[in-house]
Amino acid sequence: MIQEKYIRDNSNNYMIIESPEKPGEESYQIKMLLKNTVNKFLPITLKSINNSQRYCYDISSKQPLSRMYEGNNITNADVINIAIHISQITNAVNEYLLELDCVVLSARLIYMNISDKSLYFTYYPYGENDFAQSLRQLFEFILEHLDHSDKKAVMLTYGIYQKILQNDYNIKNLLENVLEDEKAESFDENESLNKNGSIDKNEWSDKNENPAGKDINHCNRNLPKDTSKNRYVIESVMPEVIEDEKEVSNKNISNIFMAVKALFIVIMIFTAFNVILPRYRVIKIGLVPAVIIITITLVVYKLVDIFYENNKICFTKIVKNKEEVEYSVPAIEIEPLRPSIYKGVTDKLNIERQTEYACTQLLSDYLKETTLLISCRLLAQDDLCDEKEITIRETPFIIGSYTSKCNYVLSNKLISRMHIRITKEKCSETYYVEDLNSTNGTYVNGDKIEPNEKVQIKEDDILKIAVIQYRFKID
Repeated sequence: MIQEKYIRDNSNNYMIIESPEKPGEESYQIKMLLKNTVNKFLPITLKSINNSQRYCYDISSKQPLSRMYEGNNITNADVINIAIHISQITNAVNEYLLELDCVVLSARLIYMNISDKSLYFTYYPYGENDFAQSLRQLFEFILEHLDHSDKKAVMLTYGIYQKILQNDYNIKNLLENVLEDEKAESFDENESLNKNGSIDKNEWSDKNENPAGKDINHCNRNLPKDTSKNRYVIESVMPEVIEDEKEVSNKNISNIFMAVKALFIVIMIFTAFNVILPRYRVIKIGLVPAVIIITITLVVYKLVDIFYENNKICFTKIVKNKEEVEYSVPAIEIEPLRPSIYKGVTDKLNIERQTEYACTQLLSDYLKETTLLISCRLLAQDDLCDEKEITIRETPFIIGSYTSKCNYVLSNKLISRMHIRITKEKCSETYYVEDLNSTNGTYVNGDKIEPNEKVQIKEDDILKIAVIQYRFKID
C-alpha cells in the first residue's frame, strides 16, 4: 500500500511519496513526466535528501475523491465524469509511452478540482496492484458511495462493474457504456437524434450487427458534436454552472514593494560607486559612512522583503467567474458494444441474482454508522467573522467557503472551499481537526498544521482558520 504524507511550501501543498530510486537513476517514465505536462496527471517534481528521492505531487486547490464523496452522494453525472476521465487518462498513457498499471486508482490518491470537477491522477511506477484490480476497487468505492435514489447512477455503475468482474471490457468500454446509455435515453424520448447527425433505431441496429452476429467496428457515434472543440455534447445532462474563485495578488501593492526594493538597490550601487571610483563620484562619501549606508540599506531591504512575504495573503483579492458549461466528452475513437449492453445490468438487479452483490450493497450502510451525533462549539475570538459561534452537532463536520460540500460556510476570501474537518472518535471524547489541503493554513494553539494532517484538539484550545480565531468548547 502506498504511504503518502503532505507538506505545505509557501502557498502550495504537496503530496510526498518515497521513491526507491537513487538520484540520477530515474526511470524513463518519471523523466517523461518531468519534461512534459501530461494532461490529467498530478504535476510531479523530484526532491533529493540524503541520497534518497521523493516524488512531490502538487495538489494545491484540489481535494481527494474519497473526501468529495464521503457520504452516499455519487450521482449519475459523477459516474459519467469518472468514466470519461479514466478513458482520457488511458489515451494520455498511450501517447507518452507510460505504463497503465502505474496509474493509481485509489480514491484517496485521485484529486478533483472543485471548480470544474476535473480529475487528476497519481502516477507511481512502483504500485502493487495491476490496473484491472485497481479499477475494480475504484468502482467498489463508487458502489459504496452511490446515491441509491438516483436510478440512472445505479444502473450505469452496476453495468460497468459487471463487465469489470467478468473481465469483458477494454478501457474504452467505460466511455462506451456512458455513450450507449445517453443514446438509449435519447431513443426513448425521440425516434431519432437531432438533425446534426440523426439516425433511427433500425438504422443503428443494422449498423451494429452483421449476418454472423458480430459487432462492426466504427468510430462515428453520430452524437451531437461541438465541432469547434471536437467534443460530443451530452444533451441529457444539464449544463453545469461553474462558479470559480481565484486568489490573485494585488499588482499595485506588489509594484510598490518592488519599487521600494529597487530604490534600496540603487542607493547601495550609488554608494559603492562613489567609494570604488572616487574620480567619477558625484557626492563625496568616506569609506566608513559608505559601509554604514550600505549596511543599513541592506538590512532595511531584507526587512521589507520579510514583511512582504509574511503578509502576502493580506495583499490578495478574490476574482469570481461564473460560467455555464455544457457536459461533453472528447471525440475519441471507441469500439461499440452490443445494443443489449444493459440487459446484463438489469439482470444483476433482479432478486434472484442479488446475492452476488449482497456485500457491495451492504457497504453503503457503513457510512451511516460513521456519522456521530455530538455537541460542541467554536466561539469566535475576534471581529473578523459575523457569526460569533459555530455549533457542531455531528461529525465529520466540514468548514469552508464551498456551499454544497461544507456543513458550515465561512464567507471570507482567505477561507478555502473546504478548509478544515472536525471529527470525533467513536468510543471516546477525543476530537480532531484536519486541514483539508487549505491555501492559507490552519493553526492549533499557534502551531501551523500540515495539509491533510489530523491533530487532536481539547477544551479551550485556540483554533485559527486562516486568520479567524475560535475557542473550542465541548458542551
